[in-house]
Amino acid sequence: MFGRRILKNTGYRALAELLSKAASLVLFVFMARELDPAAFGIFTFTLSFVTLVTALGAFGQDMVLTREVARDKNLVHIYFANTLVLKNSPRDPGTRNCCRNDLGI
Repeated sequence: MFGRRILKNTGYRALAELLSKAASLVLFVFMARELDPAAFGIFTFTLSFVTLVTALGAFGQDMVLTREVARDKNLVHIYFANTLVLKNSPRDPGTRNCCRNDLGI
């Protein structure tokens, strides 16, 4: 029973990853065709910058959240809220400034 659940969840995760990669490919093809080279460069730079800042803003909170909630499921709301605040606070100013500069705001 437990082995089937793991296989089923792994299959769902793999399917979600494949769909995500396909959607990203479609998005990039569409953006490359619709934008001129300079605008596409700004788009890819902004996306790369936001991805980098998001990765740096994680601070390992995903592992802490998973570990602590696995120990005590009643703490999920507390840890989830803290993780959400910690992950979003450092990246918001950088994301806003990057988008403002690229859009000329």
